Amino acid sequence: MHLSSLIMYYRKRHLFSLKETAERFHMSEKTLTHLEKGKSASQGSRQKALEAMGIKPLSHQEEAQIEAWLGQFFHAILYVNYDEAKALYARLSKWQLEMSKFSTTWWVYQYMYAIHTQTSELDIESIDHECQLLTPWMTPHEKELYTMEKAGYYFLKGELSQSINVGIKSVESSGDDHLRAINLFLLGASGINEVGKIETSMRYLEAAEQLFLTFANYKRAIRCQAFEFIGRVHGHRYGEVLSYYETLKAHPIEDDNQPQLEAFIDGTLARYYLLSLQPQEALRILKATPFKSSMNYFLTVVALYETSQWDALKDHLKDVHTWDEPINNRVHLELMECLNDWLIHGDSKQLSSQLEAIFSSALKSQDYISIMLISPMAVRALKNAKQYKKAYHLAQETLQILRANT
Repeated sequence: MHLSSLIMYYRKRHLFSLKETAERFHMSEKTLTHLEKGKSASQGSRQKALEAMGIKPLSHQEEAQIEAWLGQFFHAILYVNYDEAKALYARLSKWQLEMSKFSTTWWVYQYMYAIHTQTSELDIESIDHECQLLTPWMTPHEKELYTMEKAGYYFLKGELSQSINVGIKSVESSGDDHLRAINLFLLGASGINEVGKIETSMRYLEAAEQLFLTFANYKRAIRCQAFEFIGRVHGHRYGEVLSYYETLKAHPIEDDNQPQLEAFIDGTLARYYLLSLQPQEALRILKATPFKSSMNYFLTVVALYETSQWDALKDHLKDVHTWDEPINNRVHLELMECLNDWLIHGDSKQLSSQLEAIFSSALKSQDYISIMLISPMAVRALKNAKQYKKAYHLAQETLQILRANT
């Protein structure tokens, strides 16, 4: 980014007026306007602006090194070499690139890194905000990447329809086959979890898998297979579930993030047991899974509720801050707040009302697993509150969704 762009970004970032910025830069508004418009200005004025924004000048050698590291960082994320990506992230972070010539690249690559690793070290909301501010100055590659990863952002939030809408627009305009494969993967990952999109999403995932194989990106290909496993569970192809699970667990590719991948696969099997009304079996698998993924946190909440383990549920809700992945799904967050409140106050009528509202939230997001697992919780609570008519209608609504997706 040029100095003029950095000044505009700085002002947008801090919501400063021209006058406020000029005061901070210790210069006149006229001089600042010249700098912001890229007109000629003294070297002293340029230096004042850089210092006020906390930007350290870099030598050509330092710029070349940072540019090389950024390229390696992107490649490591793309090929799921997350140990390397983590090391490069730590190295690049020391250079304070948030306000620099590399601002757009650095924020977009952080965005991709946060979405694909789901690391709790980064605040995805803050990064998304910065990327929105920086959109006017992104290169075509950066803009494509940010737009594409937006589908992943909405996926993490549980806003599946929005994720798919963004993903479809992005995949249609993609000019890079490797990025197109990521795009198809994100589309499939969202759709495989959405009501009515399961079979179509299986095709997206299969297409992405084939593209990844052409780039020898085997770790991404395995992730496609892992999401195809969800498709078999959500599509109630139960005859294939256990054999497919065993095949996935026996895959020969070593992964930097093996515990997270294993947790994903085991969590999908736990989904199968919860959907087939075997919560104790689901809980057994979830307890034996070392990596604490955000989805498995939600599945554990449901399993503990369904088995009436109230003390364990209370402890689990308290332990959320020790989890390896942040909980971003809005429906899951609503459920946690609701159960926390109920465990403290014991108001069964309020619980039934809140669970009914959360079920409606899940319906709006079209989140299949949330709908199917929160539904029996809400029905049970409504029956306990003697609201039998509401319980019946909610159960019928769920049954229609189940029939449509089986």
